Amino acid sequence: MGNAAVMKPLSGWLTGAIALVGAGLGGGVGCGDKGSLGEYESSGAGQDGSDTASASAEASGESASASGTASAESSASAESSASVESSASDESETSASACPQPGNCELFPAPCGDTCGTVTSPFDADGCLRVGCLDDGECDDAEQCFRGIDYGLCEGSGVFCTDSFEDEACVCTSNPDCGGGHCVPAALIPAVELEPDISGGVLGTGCSPNDAPSIVLTIYGDGAFSECVAENAIVELQLEFHDSLPEVGTYEFSLGSGGVGIHRGDGGVIEDLQLGRLVIEEIDDTAVRGTYEAVVMQGGVLQVFGGALDDLAGGVTPFCPSDLLCG
Repeated sequence: MGNAAVMKPLSGWLTGAIALVGAGLGGGVGCGDKGSLGEYESSGAGQDGSDTASASAEASGESASASGTASAESSASAESSASVESSASDESETSASACPQPGNCELFPAPCGDTCGTVTSPFDADGCLRVGCLDDGECDDAEQCFRGIDYGLCEGSGVFCTDSFEDEACVCTSNPDCGGGHCVPAALIPAVELEPDISGGVLGTGCSPNDAPSIVLTIYGDGAFSECVAENAIVELQLEFHDSLPEVGTYEFSLGSGGVGIHRGDGGVIEDLQLGRLVIEEIDDTAVRGTYEAVVMQGGVLQVFGGALDDLAGGVTPFCPSDLLCG
């Protein structure tokens, strides 16, 4: 059937994860030592009553002055202490009221940094934990449930944060089950885009790293493409599903398992896919019908490419099995 396209296995893999490492803030309030009054010895008898009265008046004056000084210092210390306590109380109340959800830190900032508020972060733009979820029904009407595993990312469930005075940071923990999710505004959920500048696509076969057969979907950009022949064509997107034969069914890889994929990003930079999915609805010796989906983290932004295989090459995507024998 002419020149068959040979699809070589891909290598390399990126998986996403939620790094929960906090940045700490330091600081404290010091209290000065309180002043003390000295002891005064009693004065002896003078030469006459005048000296005695004068000494008594002077002693009385000094006692009053010392008493006034002590009173002023005590009052100032009390006011200072009250001011510090009031300030600390106000700060604590402000921090606590900022995040109504349980499991948030009150003293130290959330460990999300520049990712606060992004769709992949369990923290909103204010650094507060978002509501955990497994489906849209657990979120508000204007929200949807974002689950990292649906995009090839690993998000732990049960995220809980506490203030650590030892680390001077907000420390968060979660269950390492990759089964977590969080509610986000529906507008943040990435829409499925059609890869731009496509000249055609082809479904072929190849060999997995263990020499088992694999399915390879290649989508070309610039260059000439006709049937199973690509001349000087640039690969924009490629998905390889390991240990699979091209039959009707659903195929998927994610989290470094089940296959690999690449995407040609901005400036021609090759990026590993987070997730790849292929649904074969119909297939015969020459053509295939179905859908595909590919998830990539490009420049820190989650993007989803996908669509119908029929849209890749004017209505029909050719099936071009390789003559290469695996095993």
